[in-house]
Amino acid sequence: MLAEEEKVKRIINKENAKKIVIEQLDSEISESIKKLSIMIDELQKFNNDSTEITCIALFMCYIKRRCNLFFLEKETNSILSQDLFKYLDELSEIARYSNLKVATLNNSKDILRIRNATLLYDFFHSIINLAIEKNCDTIIEYLEIDSKFVVMKFLLSRDLGTFEIDTKLKQSINKENGQ
Repeated sequence: MLAEEEKVKRIINKENAKKIVIEQLDSEISESIKKLSIMIDELQKFNNDSTEITCIALFMCYIKRRCNLFFLEKETNSILSQDLFKYLDELSEIARYSNLKVATLNNSKDILRIRNATLLYDFFHSIINLAIEKNCDTIIEYLEIDSKFVVMKFLLSRDLGTFEIDTKLKQSINKENGQ
C-alpha cells in the first residue's frame, strides 16, 4: 500500500512540475504569441510586403529560440558562447530578406550564464527589429566577454533615433545587474 501511495505521489508531483513549467513558458512567450497573431492578421493590409513577411519570420524564429533558451535555463546554468552566436546568426540571416545586412564579430569561445545569453538574445532581436522598421541597411554587432562583463555593441549605418527598451526586458536586465 505504501509503495502504491509513493507511486501515486510521484505521478502527481511530476504532473504538477509539468504544469508549473508550462505556466512559466506561457508567461515568457504569451505576449510574443499575441503580437505574432496581430502581425499575421495585419499582413493583409500590407499586400504581402516583403518587409512585413520578414518581420513575421524573424519573430517566429525569435519565439522558437526563446523557447529553446527557456528550457535550457531549466536544465543548466551555462551555454557556450558559440551556441548563442548561432542563434544570433540565424536572426541575421532572416533579416537579410528585408535588405538588412548584419555583420557579427563574435569569436569568443567562452561560457556564458544562460540567463545572460537569453537577455542578449532578446536585446539583439529588439535591435534587429528596430533596424528593419527604420530601414537601416547595415549593422555591425560585436560581443565582448571578459571575467566581469558581457558587452554587446552595435554600429549602425543610420541613426535609429531614441531606442526605448521593452519594459519587461529592461526589468529582466536590471534584475541581473545589467545595463
